[in-house]
Amino acid sequence: MRLSILIPVYNEAHSIQHLLKRVIVGVGEPSVEVIVVDDGSRDQSAAVVKAFSKKHPEVFVRLIEQPQHFGRGNAIRTAIEHA
Repeated sequence: MRLSILIPVYNEAHSIQHLLKRVIVGVGEPSVEVIVVDDGSRDQSAAVVKAFSKKHPEVFVRLIEQPQHFGRGNAIRTAIEHA
C-alpha cells in the first residue's frame, strides 16, 4: 500500500519547494506519493513543483493543475480522487 500525502496549493511559489523538501525528509519512505493540486494559482507554483519533481526523480510527485481557483476543499477532494 502506498501512503499519499495531499497538498493543496494556491499562490505558494515562494514556499512550496521548502514544504516538499520537509515532507520528503520527514517521511523518508520510497513508497510515498505526494499529490499537489495547484488550485488555479496565478504565480509560478506549478512550475516550482515541476522543477522540484525533475530534480528529485526518486520521489513520486504528481501535480494536478486546476484551471481556476475553486477553493481548498475542492482541491483536497481532487487530490483524494487521484490518490
